[in-house]
Amino acid sequence: MKKMFMYALCLSLSMISTVSESSVNAIGFNKTEELKILGESMTFNTNIDNDFIIYESFTEKGEKNVFVYDRKDKTATLNGKDINLKFEQFVDSSLVESNLQHATGAYTPIYMTTQSISFDEVVNSISAIATVIGGVIAVASLTGLALPSIAGVISNWAGAVGLGSLTAGYYCSGNFSYKLYRTKDPVQFGEASWPQIAYRYQDSKVNFTVKNKTMYHSYNKIGSWWYGSKPF
Repeated sequence: MKKMFMYALCLSLSMISTVSESSVNAIGFNKTEELKILGESMTFNTNIDNDFIIYESFTEKGEKNVFVYDRKDKTATLNGKDINLKFEQFVDSSLVESNLQHATGAYTPIYMTTQSISFDEVVNSISAIATVIGGVIAVASLTGLALPSIAGVISNWAGAVGLGSLTAGYYCSGNFSYKLYRTKDPVQFGEASWPQIAYRYQDSKVNFTVKNKTMYHSYNKIGSWWYGSKPF
């Protein structure tokens, strides 16, 4: 079992560069959503191209917030000001061992790595929070995870905890995390010519804290299996 664990750990680490390359996709994507947050109508636009990810919000009262992520420089801004984004990857050895012990069929998902995008930014409105977190999730969508809007969840949370006014400006810090899994054995699907190890993302979660109040949300979405050369 120890040898199996070390094999999986080495494979996980060797995949880090492969994942970062294959994840950069989802080019030419555009999406518009209209939602109510704390009773106010808001519009959220997502635009992804070769160079940038732009996530912006417009409120019925005229407030506008724009999150921009530069895909080449891996930097982000909110309304023109730099955002502190931090990308991390690590291996939870307990999950690796547990998966290997209970693996059965070829498609049994075997845990490889946990990846996260952390953020820390001053916000002065609920729409600014929704824009920052929506932007971070849009960056994570390059992995192939198709996730629903987080704005409605944030609205329900803000109302439940009595968040109150943010006009004075407060730090909002948190992260979006997700896990990479592989198949236990080589599998064959789609137009593949031979069986290969496939990969997918799942177990995505978002959490953040502002004004000493914390929101935690876990998605039940699971990405599609893809081979090492294709992110979807």
